[in-house]
Amino acid sequence: MKRLFTALFFAVASFGAIAEMRYIEIESLSNAAVVKLKKLEDLEFLIGKNNVSVAFFQSSSGDLLINANGTYFSFPLNGYWTIDDYKKGESAGFKNGSDFSDAEFHCIESSELYYFFKSNSFLSVADCTDAKKNGFPSSGQYYSAKEKGFSKFSDYDEYLKYNRLGYKTKDDWKKAEKKGFAYASSFYDAQSKGFDTNSDYQKAKSYNLQDESSFKKFTEIEDSIERIVSAKAADKRQAFVFHFIARLPKGESALSVLSKSLKNLYDSTPPDVKNALSMYVNNTDASRNRDRYSGYNSYGSLDSLFEQDSLRRFFASVETSELGTYSSHTEIFKRNGSKVNFPAVKKDGREDNENGTVKVKQKEAVLKKAMADGKRLGGQAADASSDAK
Repeated sequence: MKRLFTALFFAVASFGAIAEMRYIEIESLSNAAVVKLKKLEDLEFLIGKNNVSVAFFQSSSGDLLINANGTYFSFPLNGYWTIDDYKKGESAGFKNGSDFSDAEFHCIESSELYYFFKSNSFLSVADCTDAKKNGFPSSGQYYSAKEKGFSKFSDYDEYLKYNRLGYKTKDDWKKAEKKGFAYASSFYDAQSKGFDTNSDYQKAKSYNLQDESSFKKFTEIEDSIERIVSAKAADKRQAFVFHFIARLPKGESALSVLSKSLKNLYDSTPPDVKNALSMYVNNTDASRNRDRYSGYNSYGSLDSLFEQDSLRRFFASVETSELGTYSSHTEIFKRNGSKVNFPAVKKDGREDNENGTVKVKQKEAVLKKAMADGKRLGGQAADASSDAK
């Protein structure tokens, strides 16, 4: 046997006895039977029972050997140099004695911190400890965060999230989420155009409206039309005409003059709002047509609704006492100047009067108007009255 290093000393307690252990490194053990032990407890038992004070460390295998009553017993130390180091390292979670020794060299007691340190590229153990304490998963993220002024990974991770989404600040990100925006590009575009919420912004986009000012004008008219549709059992086209007549001042107008006044009033509406109204009144899907058409009158002009023939059909179909009186004989409309304010519409409870659908209520209104004007409906109203008598 060849002695290669200065003996180490370790006290092993067993059965109440304490003995000094001297460790001697050897290359190998020749011509001797060796009993291989599986448990450290068995090795410590044999040391204590036989008052063993010398142990041999076989460098080629990493096994520790003792001689008890002429028989050699071995136990694999897995890279540890002493029984004490083995017990400390195993208890602390180190994979082997080499890692345990390296951790001691760097003054690291925790195996978790040591392997975190070894698997990264920290400049110092202090940086590693700081990164671990503040939740950073890697040295790269730790140093990147420090460059940007973040000391906690939670803050840095939050920054990465809103930065990847394209937001400039955390406040912008939170505000966008609160307002319903999923993408930074939409949020900033909406801000530049004056929109406060994503719902308004998306609706405006669907109608090709250019900014919040145009959107506001459109929604005001849309709301008015919705109220008229509900209150008068009219379709959207009729409600559209009703809305613009309601905006005229008090006074008398021949049908030709009324037609011109309504066209002038409508022409004062911004082009993108006119286009949006055309899409809305004509029930056109903007998403299907945005690439197909260009210009503000692509979806069907509503000017034709103000032509004289259209107005004649309107007055014959819609009861307009809130606005004034119309004589089909003289074709003169007398605007009474009253402001019309119908109740707001509950979107989920409104009847669907779109696409020119005529409801029973509308038929009753037409009949009432015809009787008030002394007109015969298709030549049958008077006959029906005579028969009743």
